[in-house]
Order: sequence, then structure tokens, then C-alpha cells
Amino acid sequence: PRGYPYSAMNEEVETEEKETNEIIASQGLWTNIPDLDAVRILMDGNLEGQAETLTKKEDFTHNFAAEDGNYLTVCSMNLAFKREVIPAFYQFPMDDNEWDIGRFDDIWSGLTLKKAADMLGKSLINGYPLCEHNKAKRSTFGDLNNEVPALELNEHFWEALEEAPEEAEDYFEAYEEMIKAVDNYDFSDHANADFIDFTVKHMRMWLEAIRALQEQQEA
Repeated sequence: PRGYPYSAMNEEVETEEKETNEIIASQGLWTNIPDLDAVRILMDGNLEGQAETLTKKEDFTHNFAAEDGNYLTVCSMNLAFKREVIPAFYQFPMDDNEWDIGRFDDIWSGLTLKKAADMLGKSLINGYPLCEHNKAKRSTFGDLNNEVPALELNEHFWEALEEAPEEAEDYFEAYEEMIKAVDNYDFSDHANADFIDFTVKHMRMWLEAIRALQEQQEA
């Protein structure tokens, strides 16, 4: 799917049963046109953003949860989440920036949400309800131009989040720790590393804004 690191494409998948006390987000999956990145669409699709291999209802048989310490890509469509997660679920700044980076806003927000869930002992589930995705035609190369500047950063962003502590008191603290982890991680050898400084600045602004709104509500 879109946002999945290329370095992880050949990983073996293991499944087991998991008990969870609380689900904080539910991501419904798609039938028909899957959510793929431009590189994969060029390999299995056309120049109008349409994949050739489609999914159908029968391809999905049950819900599943990602194990603690594992990450997953998240699309902001067909997604439900609890209000309490908002401090750790910022949709990252994309498109309007000097690096021309786009298309990773919900991808990276999904990584921070999953890390926060792990830190607080919560779970994300994926699967139902399904929705039929009828994607409008658009330039595959246009999407590729938006994705390429951050492809290398995307391979390592989750590694930066892994440097945050394993536990937190609440979503505010979880996100604060993730901001520190991303800020301290060495992206300098990767293309467009300065975009991370831009990102960290906006992560801090987001948390300050949410905290101010909460204080105003409690006043």
C-alpha cells in the first residue's frame, strides 16, 4: 500500500491472536481500486493513477490488529478514531512547502498514532467496514513527483519514532516524546533532510494549539 517502506516489502508476515482492552482507531479497508503509491501503479496500472489489480469483498475475511512494535500505513479515508487520540494524530504538513513533498500526511500521522497506541497499551484494528473506492483519474507522474522527494525519509521516519520511550501517561506526553525522537534522529544522510526540521516545527505547533484548546475548554 501507499507509504509502506520499500525495504520492508519482502518481510515475512506472522499472525497470532491478540487480546486488547481498548481500540482507539478503526481503519476500514477498500474494495475496487487499492491505495497504492505511484511507483507501484506504474508497475501495475496506467498513467491515470488507476491500478490494474483490483480488490473485491471476498479478499477480506476478518479484522486484524497490528502487534505492539509493528507499524502500518493509514489512510485518512474510511477511518474512525476516538477524540482522545487527536494530540498524537496530526496530519503532517504536505504539498505547500519548498521541497514539493506531498502524499505522506496521513501516512506519517498513522505512524505516530500507532506509536502512541503502543505507548499507552491501546490497539488499532483494520478491516471492516469495507468501502468501494472509485478513484478519479489523475496523472500518475504527478503523484510520483509529490512522493519522490520524501521516499528516502519515509524509509526511516518510523525508525525515529522507535527511539521514543515505550510508555507515556497520555497522548500529549506520547507526542512530545515522539517530537523529541524525530528531532534527535540523524536524517542528515538522506535526501531533503531539512524537511524534517520543518516537520518538527509543525508538530510542536500542533501540540501547542491542541493544548491551548484544551485549557480554554477547561477554563
